[in-house]
Amino acid sequence: MIYAFISLIVLAVAGIGFLVFKYYKPSFGKNSAKKIGGVKGEEFWLNLIKDNPKNPYPYKKLGEWYAEQGQKDFALKSFNYALKLDPKDGNLRRKLAELKK
Repeated sequence: MIYAFISLIVLAVAGIGFLVFKYYKPSFGKNSAKKIGGVKGEEFWLNLIKDNPKNPYPYKKLGEWYAEQGQKDFALKSFNYALKLDPKDGNLRRKLAELKK
């Protein structure tokens, strides 16, 4: 009986850990291309987009990553799509204006 109880606790803690990692909004600043869970920048953000395509946050971060890599066209596309999902994001509008200069 006690083993079953301990097993349930271990599974619950593992499940919470999985959910925190899956939905945690990390902020990596200018170095978002560093390794994250064995995956590098672009692939990491594309995986988050695949998991939740209606969330503007990964599109915004993917756009920042593209901008850092000098891929202006891809950055503009990512930012514009994020803006469609969240039209009230003033910071995103500012980043778009800076990138268009």
